[in-house]
Amino acid sequence: MKYVTIDPYYDLDFYNETLDALRNNKVRFSEYISIKNPYLWYFEVEDDNIPKFINFDFCPKPEEKFLISKVYPCIPSDEVPLFRRHKGNNIWPYVFNDCFQAVDDYCCLFNLKSKEQGTELSKSLGRIYYLGKYYSNKYRLCLTTNPNIRNFVPSEDILSEIKDPSPLELLRMEADFNFKVLYSKERIKKFSITPYFEKGIFEIPSVQVQDKKKYFTL
Repeated sequence: MKYVTIDPYYDLDFYNETLDALRNNKVRFSEYISIKNPYLWYFEVEDDNIPKFINFDFCPKPEEKFLISKVYPCIPSDEVPLFRRHKGNNIWPYVFNDCFQAVDDYCCLFNLKSKEQGTELSKSLGRIYYLGKYYSNKYRLCLTTNPNIRNFVPSEDILSEIKDPSPLELLRMEADFNFKVLYSKERIKKFSITPYFEKGIFEIPSVQVQDKKKYFTL
């Protein structure tokens, strides 16, 4: 898989036409955004699907660690706010989904051992967001905004945490997790609606998304 950008060469109309073409041609792809100036958007596609007849740039290898997932809409009403209308540093509407928007003065990414553990933790810690399975199912990634998480799970299951994060620091936390924990083999994939545990119940949204088994079920 390669990361390619057409941002330096084309306007947003062409970018969105390219999105339509990828979907119409049933090309498997993902969208990522660099948190580093000039905040370019990238398609992740297989080598055979890179269009040689338009201008593009590969993401330099050292810059790949700055790529984070765009938020993917789960329901039609989410498609409008997530439709790209900006270039430059106005990336916030496209990179913060419901669980990252819930972060205030603390954020922790941790590894969940089982569904049963999630239901029990939610009785004490409140809502816990579930972000899916990663790294050949080594991690069942969860996000909590409750700092008491350290009283309930082993320290080795605390994968990343940050206190009083600014929006940019939260983006860096995500990028660092992709690079230092997942070794850029995968990246956190974000949807507009995230499954969660709350009051001992696991809530899975009734939506149809790509790779639902990987990102929505334990």
